[in-house]
Amino acid sequence: MDCNSSVGELLNLPSELLEHVLSFLDPYDLVAFGLVCKYAATVISPSNQLVWRHAFLHIFDDPSKVW
Repeated sequence: MDCNSSVGELLNLPSELLEHVLSFLDPYDLVAFGLVCKYAATVISPSNQLVWRHAFLHIFDDPSKVW
């Protein structure tokens, strides 16, 4: 893994836990995370629909933005 040590420790988490942590990020932050290293880019790849669905739910399903 070619990430720095602090991100490397985060990426050593089990995939389910890492996806849960990333689910709290908005799309811009997910893209920034993916720029950290090659492995981070694979974690947030478009095929990981769970992470991206949660990221966009932060924007479009926010009840406070309805009114």
